[in-house]
Amino acid sequence: MEMEGEGYTSYVASRVAAAGLAQRLPFRNASFDRVTSTWAFPTCLYDCGGSNGAHVDGYSEILRVLKPGGMARLGPLRSLRQIEHTDTILRELENGVGFSFTFPSVNSTAKAIELVRV
Repeated sequence: MEMEGEGYTSYVASRVAAAGLAQRLPFRNASFDRVTSTWAFPTCLYDCGGSNGAHVDGYSEILRVLKPGGMARLGPLRSLRQIEHTDTILRELENGVGFSFTFPSVNSTAKAIELVRV
């Protein structure tokens, strides 16, 4: 993308930012093809003392706003404990919402969560 000119100006003008809690996203169901978090979710929930309820609500909301076939990539998970905890939560959610998940490596010390909505 060019960094000057009409194309860049219209791109910047079209950008929209929204603030909200992961546990109560301010978007309609099936709004997004892609959801990405490169630090805040799930790191904040783990590092800031989030409860299991906050985790479940956050993952549920992310799945709610994904379109069928949409994908969320969230991370990083930096410990085996975080990965195991996330795996347990997501397996519990599988009963109510159609999705699959994996834990691909981000680098040598961290993994991400990839959720794909069915």
